[in-house]
Amino acid sequence: MMSSKIINRAHSLKFIFLLSGYFSLHILLRVLVSDSLDYDEAEQALLGQWLLPGYTEQPPLYTWVQYFLFELFGKNVFAVGLLKNVLLFLSYLFVYLSAERLLKDTRAAILATSSLLLIPQIAWESQRDMTHTTLVVFAAAAVLWLALRLVENRTLLNYCLMGIFCGIGFLAKVNFALFLTILILTLLTLPEGRKLLFSRLIFISFALTLAISAYYFIWMFNNQDIVFSATHKFKQTVETYSIDGVGSFFTATFLFLTPLWLFYLFIFPKGYLRYTINQADFSNRFTFALSEGLVEVCRHDDAVVRCDAEKRDKADPHRYAQVDWMNLKQNAQIDPEKRHVQEPWLSIQPDHQEPTRPRHKDSGKDHGRGDCRTELEVQNHEDHEQSQR
Repeated sequence: MMSSKIINRAHSLKFIFLLSGYFSLHILLRVLVSDSLDYDEAEQALLGQWLLPGYTEQPPLYTWVQYFLFELFGKNVFAVGLLKNVLLFLSYLFVYLSAERLLKDTRAAILATSSLLLIPQIAWESQRDMTHTTLVVFAAAAVLWLALRLVENRTLLNYCLMGIFCGIGFLAKVNFALFLTILILTLLTLPEGRKLLFSRLIFISFALTLAISAYYFIWMFNNQDIVFSATHKFKQTVETYSIDGVGSFFTATFLFLTPLWLFYLFIFPKGYLRYTINQADFSNRFTFALSEGLVEVCRHDDAVVRCDAEKRDKADPHRYAQVDWMNLKQNAQIDPEKRHVQEPWLSIQPDHQEPTRPRHKDSGKDHGRGDCRTELEVQNHEDHEQSQR
């Protein structure tokens, strides 16, 4: 028995070491290959020059951390890649720790964690450009692990940690609330989960979450025009939305899970033929109930991201920003009343140049590589300039 525990611990340490090496290699390749940034990363390169209570429609925590890394390592692609890959490493680590508690098998936990590499949204998109989504995945993985710890051991420390990571989740991305709702509903269906939620210590978790995120919620209330500026993503664009929406739902779910289910279909075909839920086993019941909801949260986020990417491609097919890291100069202004960055879409210019907005030589409209606004945003900006004149 003791030798088995030692072997499992050795496997765990080897796997964690391989994970750290994998993401360290990503950082190294990122630094050596190119200094170019895609849309979300270029946005952080610009907004990360200030420490403000809020910036855009996204919560500010990722930008806050990026700001301190820029202060520590300088404004370079290493600081951008370091934050992203540390978050991804911690996400994989917490998924592994959760899988180990649920599956009670180290090798199965390693296989489950490695399966994340078969989900393009995490394995590829997170490395390519995602920022806030990477942070919220980390927060969700940590909260899941803490929930499993609390089922086994309802201590004051675990409840405090739960409150802290829930606060981090709300400061990472708004759709963390969807994950937390699904987690709570899952726990409510299980006797062990109800004991966790109905404990008096849960109020400590709630208080810590509120204390961490309250200031940002106040900023959201005072800056609703900024917070709801991205609601055009959900705008009805076709008359047959009730039919197309259902089709899009199944298509997005299929595409999101396609590499994963194909792999397991060929490697473990028997798993699709016989699967029963042991009602006496908490791990089986919890895993089945939670996974149903999590697939829909991830599917929803994948659909929004793909919709956003399509709009960026149409707005500017050359959206990759080549940043002069040695002479980075912001070409934006800070609103002293609302305390947020105005016009973050402006191009980044080196110090020896005057900050200018590239314009098309014929129409006079903004036509720069850094301009990723929609046509409506461009028109509103031009109307505003005319009214000022």
